[in-house]
Amino acid sequence: MMNPEDYIEKVENSYKTHFQIKKDLNFSRENLDLFAKCKIVNIRSMITEKDIIDSFETNEYCFVKDVESVSEEFLQRFSNMLVKAEDEYVVPHKDHKSSYITGIIVSKTPVDEKMKNYVKKFKFAKAYKFYWYGWCDIRLVLVDLANEQVVTNKAGKIVRKVYQKHFNKN
Repeated sequence: MMNPEDYIEKVENSYKTHFQIKKDLNFSRENLDLFAKCKIVNIRSMITEKDIIDSFETNEYCFVKDVESVSEEFLQRFSNMLVKAEDEYVVPHKDHKSSYITGIIVSKTPVDEKMKNYVKKFKFAKAYKFYWYGWCDIRLVLVDLANEQVVTNKAGKIVRKVYQKHFNKN
């Protein structure tokens, strides 16, 4: 079984090229092992860079927490913290396309089926000004180190492979 520090280090290394990373951050009374944020702005222009036709930005905020075991009370508190993060970090405006808040829980002990179902059923999506100012989705990712398994909600399915690949032996 991989230890949580090694797993989080692999996650951090995969973030390094595109994300700004902070370690040991305290957000909304939750001590996080890792926080990473990425902002990508795409701009279409005409002949010169100053002749901008339009632009849009995409943001991702990742909150990584290592826990001994996962309880329903912890999952509720962590998911509420992610919803609070939407309020704190997402700034909708005319060029904002999307923001993703990704909560990654790394569990040392096996996770029971009830907790996995909580993660699978978790849903948060918000549109700003009828999508004119973009949207925000919250991805919830549960990493079960004991079983080398990654469980996500529906929004998180697109990133499941990113977190599953860290179990590879290479």
